[in-house]
Amino acid sequence: MKKKSTLLVASLILSLSFAVPVFAGSSVGKDPYLTIYSSFSSGGGTLVLGEASANSIADYMTHVNLSAKVYKGNTTTVLDQGIETSNNGYDAAWSSYQPKSGSYTLQAAARTYFSDGNYSDQKYSTATW
Repeated sequence: MKKKSTLLVASLILSLSFAVPVFAGSSVGKDPYLTIYSSFSSGGGTLVLGEASANSIADYMTHVNLSAKVYKGNTTTVLDQGIETSNNGYDAAWSSYQPKSGSYTLQAAARTYFSDGNYSDQKYSTATW
């Protein structure tokens, strides 16, 4: 009887040691630490600055991807666009200058990527001028 209980305990320990790493680092769905921001600002000259940024401090993350587009007014005409990847693992930023005389919509989307190959749902931000 003692030999059977020893085998049972040993097999239980082995099964737990293999199960734990499967869950360590796997993150899918929403990243609660992912923040995204977009805005337009005027520096007093003839141009307006559109900016988008995203960052995350999530565990096991490798980088943040940020995608941004500036549209003319409320149309589908794209005036500028870009994709940025965080260079320090946490922050990604993108900017674009447009003539102050127009109206614009800046749409940005961001996603966190993790060391296990998974990624978060996208978060979005919109700004208008």
